[in-house]
Amino acid sequence: MKKKVLKVLAFIIATAGVIFLLLLYNSFNGNFIAKEIATRHMKEYLKTHHTELDIADYEVFYNFKSGSYVMKIDVANSIDKDFRLSYRGDIGIQDDYDWMVLEKGNMQNRVAAFLNEERFEQPIFALVEKQDLDYILLQIKDEDKEKVFPYAKIANDTPSETIVKTQPITLRIYVKSEAAQKKYQTKKIQEQCKQAYEKLGIHVVEVEIVYVNKP
Repeated sequence: MKKKVLKVLAFIIATAGVIFLLLLYNSFNGNFIAKEIATRHMKEYLKTHHTELDIADYEVFYNFKSGSYVMKIDVANSIDKDFRLSYRGDIGIQDDYDWMVLEKGNMQNRVAAFLNEERFEQPIFALVEKQDLDYILLQIKDEDKEKVFPYAKIANDTPSETIVKTQPITLRIYVKSEAAQKKYQTKKIQEQCKQAYEKLGIHVVEVEIVYVNKP
């Protein structure tokens, strides 16, 4: 009798363990049935909302933070037209095409990554002591004289290097102390920065030294 009770108890514990592991897996990866339902809904959405696109491939995965299934869509022959759909039963479908493609989100991301390459930091290392330096931010100037968003004028799939070398760039140098800010906040340093980037084919129009007051 005692052995039978122990067997039943062991079975219950094992079953509970399996259920727990399945629930844990689902919480991070979703489940197959829900994924199929989400995929079907997103495919139907594509057929009615993005028929003009030549979709080369897509990948569906579960975002455990939002509890939604995400479809990452690759558009053929383009680096700037990729976008994502997401689906959750209580919300429906969310589409980031407007931001990533029409408002040039993809382009902004790749240009930011291009400007973050180490070679574009080197001119600053020659002018600002490393112990004073926190980080460097190069970016396309926010707007032109006509108050036009800069990326609005640039065609999708324009190479990053072409964009960077044909647009006005702003430079912010973040330093670790007020003393460093005062030391480098001079016209001489600003002009030296501009000249250093001109040698790389980059037209820096503004240089700002910013003190990062970290607690």
